Amino acid sequence: MEQKRDYRMDLLRIVACFMVIVIHVSSYNFTILPVKSMSWQIHNIYDSMVRAAVPIFIMISGAFLLNKDISIKDILKKYVFKMLVIYIIWSFIYALYNFYMQYKCINSMHDIVIIIKYTIGSAFHLWYLPMLCFLYLITPFLRKITKDKDEKLLYYGLVIFIALAILQTLAKMSFLPKYHILVQIINKFQSGFFLQFYSYYILGFYLYHSDKMKQKRFYYYVLAIAGVVACILCNSYISIKAEKASDVFYDGFVIFTVLEAIGLFLFFKYSKCIGWIADKCYNIIKIMAPCTLGIYLVHILVLNYTSFIISKYNKLISIPMCCIVTFLISFVIIFILQKIKKIFNDIIKRMKKNTYSINKKITKDIKK
Repeated sequence: MEQKRDYRMDLLRIVACFMVIVIHVSSYNFTILPVKSMSWQIHNIYDSMVRAAVPIFIMISGAFLLNKDISIKDILKKYVFKMLVIYIIWSFIYALYNFYMQYKCINSMHDIVIIIKYTIGSAFHLWYLPMLCFLYLITPFLRKITKDKDEKLLYYGLVIFIALAILQTLAKMSFLPKYHILVQIINKFQSGFFLQFYSYYILGFYLYHSDKMKQKRFYYYVLAIAGVVACILCNSYISIKAEKASDVFYDGFVIFTVLEAIGLFLFFKYSKCIGWIADKCYNIIKIMAPCTLGIYLVHILVLNYTSFIISKYNKLISIPMCCIVTFLISFVIIFILQKIKKIFNDIIKRMKKNTYSINKKITKDIKK
């Protein structure tokens, strides 16, 4: 029996995709603007609000993949290989684009070498795909942890994750007294071993399949908001103090991001408001959700042509306006490409079917 689709998680996937665009739009001129200016502070506010974007993507993947009995062969063929192909294709697309913007046309073998170098270097946002491949590769090992759905063990892991995220955050607070001593102590815990994306992968599985956090969800909503506010204030303070832009608290493993990711995930899982939206808009959601990876891949290309909006109006309005325009154009591009792909696949299927029918007929005639 086919599992019923969870439109709440699909909606969260769409929101996370939009959040990624907000991150990249907010980063425009981030290091150039004076840190004491209102424009920089607005960039900082928007950026701090959406730091949980990538962790949310990973948590959604973990929620579903870590609940499946997938053979190693299927993981390699259906997930890893597929993602590597996507990575190579899009790295090549961005390489061609960057080459064209600089040199306009290919004139020699040296130009081909440059394109190959660009492809290997890849576009900056495509780092997500090899990381996702790694998570797919270790999924069979992580399934040993999640298979029995041992809530005590998983909750224990969550506590360690949060505790180490707090230590990681303290290690970045250079304004604290006796900071150097504090860092020396924190570094002894080797928190980097645990603070990896696979922790978010398991966290997504735990939050989705356990109702242990249901009673405490409102506390996590408050903590998520507090985390965003703390991220804004800490990043602003440390930047003003250093007299240059700092993104030290935008790290994916500081406690602010962890709390935001947990709070947002729980909100989309339990909120009646989200349930109402998912029920009323499921036709739109089921069209947009499959496009999110494509939107992620193409949005940087689109942003190269929509970024002028950022400097056109007041930052408070221009940043979200640029994000919306970039998101919608990216969606339309991917939606059209998917339709073309479907038409092409249908043609191939018909050709194979017709070839099979012809061969079958020829075989019958020969036998006669």
